[in-house]
Amino acid sequence: MLGIDLGAATSAIAYFDPIRRNVEALDISGGYGKPSAPTAIQFDADGSTDEWIFGEYAILNAGGTGTLLTDFVSTLGENAASIGIKSPVDICATYIKELVATCRAINPKAQIAGIVTTTPDFVSAAAKTAMAAAFRNAGLDAVLIDIVEEREALLAHFLHNENEVQTFGGNVLVLDYGYRGLRGGIYHISHETDIAQVLAECLVAGHDATLGLSELDSLISAMFTQFYCDNLSIAPQRLTVATSAQLFTFTHQHKDMIFQQSQSGPIRLYYNFPYPPFSQQITPQMVDGITKPICRRITAFIQDLLDKLPAHSRTPSDFAVVCTGGGFEMPWAKKHIASLFNANNKQLRFYKNSKLALAEGAGLIAASRLGLVDNAELTITDNHKIPWDVGININDGGNSRFYPIVERSSWLWQKPRTVYVLADFDDLDHSSPQINFYRGSDDGTTDIGSIILTNLPKRPPGTTKLAITITPKTIHSYHITIKDAGFGELFPAQNIEFQHELILNH
Repeated sequence: MLGIDLGAATSAIAYFDPIRRNVEALDISGGYGKPSAPTAIQFDADGSTDEWIFGEYAILNAGGTGTLLTDFVSTLGENAASIGIKSPVDICATYIKELVATCRAINPKAQIAGIVTTTPDFVSAAAKTAMAAAFRNAGLDAVLIDIVEEREALLAHFLHNENEVQTFGGNVLVLDYGYRGLRGGIYHISHETDIAQVLAECLVAGHDATLGLSELDSLISAMFTQFYCDNLSIAPQRLTVATSAQLFTFTHQHKDMIFQQSQSGPIRLYYNFPYPPFSQQITPQMVDGITKPICRRITAFIQDLLDKLPAHSRTPSDFAVVCTGGGFEMPWAKKHIASLFNANNKQLRFYKNSKLALAEGAGLIAASRLGLVDNAELTITDNHKIPWDVGININDGGNSRFYPIVERSSWLWQKPRTVYVLADFDDLDHSSPQINFYRGSDDGTTDIGSIILTNLPKRPPGTTKLAITITPKTIHSYHITIKDAGFGELFPAQNIEFQHELILNH
C-alpha cells in the first residue's frame, strides 16, 4: 500500500508496513539527506537517447545536453503545450513510474495492492482528471484507489499517528507552507456516536500565493547571482545560459545551508566554477533580511485566519497547530511558528520531515480503504468551496455548450478567472443585447440571471470581444464584471464596463 505526495517542487512516497501496522517513508533522494526528492526530470529533447534523469540528479545535471523539467505537476489540467514529444500528463506519468520503481527496488517480490495520491485542495476538476490519466499512462490505474485532497491526508495522519482520534475534540489549525504558497485552514473536529466517524468542519480558510517557496527561491537566487556578478564585474543581464545553469545548481546545493548554519554565525560559500574562483561570506543579518519580512507576512496571514474565526469557536485549550510542507523543514520557519503558539499553550505538531506527512497520510488512507488499519472515517465539510459551476453558454460548432468560468470545488479565496469571448450580437443598433449566466451541476444547467449590455460600440457581427470576470463573495453570491476588450487594431477597446451582483437561491 503506497501513499504518494506529488508536489510541484518536491515529492515523497511512503508505504504501509503490515507487520508494524504503520507507514514508513522511503528515501528517494539518492542519499542526499532528505527522504523527499525534487519533482524534476531531465531528458533529451531531440529524442536521440532514451535516458531519463530524475530528482536530485536532474537538478545537479542542469546545464547539460538534456532539458530540465520542473513544476510540471502544476500544469496538469491547463492544456499546457507538449515539450518535445511529451505532454505534461506523459511527463508526470514518467515521474510516477520512477517513484514506484524505487519501491520495487527495495522489495522486488512485493505486489502493489493499492495507491492513494494527494492533490492540492485548490486544483480544478480538470487537473484531477489529468492526474488520473497520468497514473493510467504509467500503467498503475488498476491499483489507484483514490486521489485525495492534501488536507484529508494531513488530518488522517494527525488523527492516526497522534492517537488523537480517541481524545481530541476541538479546533485544528492546518498550515501548509509549500512551493505554491502558504495555505491555512481551521477545522473543528468532532465525533459521531461511533468513534470511527470523525467530522472536520472547515471554519475558515485562506491562501497567499506570494508566500510560496518559489518566491523564497527567487530571493536566494538573486542574492547568489548578485554575489557572482559583483565579484566578476559582470552585469546580470549579460550572463550566459551556461553560467545561469551553473548558478541555478549552485543555489540549489547551498540554499539550505544558509538557513541551517548562519544562525550561529557567518558562513562562507565557495564559488569554484568561475575563473578566478572566489568565496563569499554570508552573515546572519543577510539571512534575516530575507526571512524576517516573510515571517511578518506569515504572522499577518495566521492572525487574519484567527480573526475570522467565530468567537464561540475559540477554545485555546483544545487548539492544535499542525504544520506541513517543505517550508517547515527550514529551522527559521519552525522557530517562528513556535514563537507564535507555544506561549499560548497550544498543541504544536511538527513532523520529523514535514513534507512526508502528506505521503504518510495517503498511505494510511490506502491501508484503511483496504481494511488493514482501523483509521477513522473522516468527513470534511466547509462553506469555502463552491459546490457548482457558474458560467455562460457558448456557440461550439453551431451547438450551444455550457462553459464554466467559476469551477465547482474551487475556493472562495482563489484568484478570479477572466475569460474572453466573441459575442455574436447581430444588431447593436436596435436592441441592447444580454448575456445569460447559468449554474451547472451533475443534473444539468439552470438559468440564474442575465446582464443587459447597453451602449456597446457598433461593430460588425463577430467583432465584439468581451472580458468576463466572476468573483465569488460567498458560495451563493458573485460579483460579475464585463468589459469591452476591443478587437485588435481594427476596433480598440472602449472604456465600457458593466457590473452586476448575482445572488443564487439556496
